[in-house]
Amino acid sequence: MILPEALTSDASPRMWRDKELQRDIHRYITRQALAMRPDIFAMILDRTGPDQLPTILWHAWRRHIIPTDALGEHLGMAFAHCARPDELLSQQRWLTLFHAVGFRIDGEPADRPAQPTRLYRACLPQHTRRMSWTPDLHVAHAYATAEGHHQPGAGRIYTTIADPQHVLGINDQVLDNPDETEWIVDPRHLDITQHEGN
Repeated sequence: MILPEALTSDASPRMWRDKELQRDIHRYITRQALAMRPDIFAMILDRTGPDQLPTILWHAWRRHIIPTDALGEHLGMAFAHCARPDELLSQQRWLTLFHAVGFRIDGEPADRPAQPTRLYRACLPQHTRRMSWTPDLHVAHAYATAEGHHQPGAGRIYTTIADPQHVLGINDQVLDNPDETEWIVDPRHLDITQHEGN
């Protein structure tokens, strides 16, 4: 299936497994596309595999295919829906994108939190300075103890207090699990420690 045909077909996750289509999308956005209407770009994103979303958004914004506001509508969702955001796009590029769109909740412009907030992250020690955190300790425990969800040793939970200026966005309604809330932070200046206790 090639891109023009895909845009006239109903979106389906099976399209994500269509290697020819994913190559077409990548080639089109990174080399050929000119500025396009946000609704057409949204259709292309619906047909883009989750692990390709970060690269597609980066190139679409850098090549001025979409305006910054359209980027902001999709950025949090792309971060939440790919399995390894920090491995699919460099942290510096993520930071560039989030700073460009301003603080958003579920893709909508919003006010930043009014005060510092304690956050938690379940991860391997070498991943403490990644961008995805939660204000809910129970959610962090669920990630730390989920069998098969993390590599061995990921049962550790880390904590920090994030000042408002370090919070880049919040994902809530766009997450698959209604019990989770994801806070996306700039981790470069955070004081991170291992959480002790329950």
